[in-house]
Amino acid sequence: MFNDVRGVAIGEVKKDLTRKAFHETIVLLRETVENESETITLLKEEQKMTTEANEKEAAKQARKDRAEAMQAKEDKLNEGRTGKGTRVAVGMSRGKNPVEVVYEAFDESKPDTLPKSLSEFMDLTKVSDEPAIVGFLVDGYNSAQYTAASDPVAEFVNPAWDDDVQKQFRIVVRNYSQATGVSIEDAVALIKPGIEASQKKVA
Repeated sequence: MFNDVRGVAIGEVKKDLTRKAFHETIVLLRETVENESETITLLKEEQKMTTEANEKEAAKQARKDRAEAMQAKEDKLNEGRTGKGTRVAVGMSRGKNPVEVVYEAFDESKPDTLPKSLSEFMDLTKVSDEPAIVGFLVDGYNSAQYTAASDPVAEFVNPAWDDDVQKQFRIVVRNYSQATGVSIEDAVALIKPGIEASQKKVA
């Protein structure tokens, strides 16, 4: 009788221990699954951020490569052109799907090539129609006024530079940004170090 009771008691204890161990195992498995799920989520986020960063860097490099190729093409097209007058400019059209465009324009970064009078302008451009010239003047005036009022390059100009250097820096940055489609900030990042280096040599 005593042995039977003891046997039943031991059996119940074993059942309790088994249930406890099973419960603990379930809890551990659940925590493991939750940790794995969280880890997978973090890995996915990290992969997404890495992909976005790589795509951004690739796009930036593509713009830089395109700008260099366009500059090389522009230099090639302008070989042999000297003195006052327009130069061939290479840029990108506006719109959702920009394409490369080639056109004639005055290069403001080269003051010696620019006309100094209205008659000289007319002679260099072969434009003599007065309404057309007035239209150019109006466009130029409005553009100059707007540029002066909202120049995005102003914050990047070093006040220690000479006035001519500041002016050329503004022109080059704007032209580069417009021609290649890169932001003003990216254009400044590419151009300003060279200006700073040249100014240190002068000093």
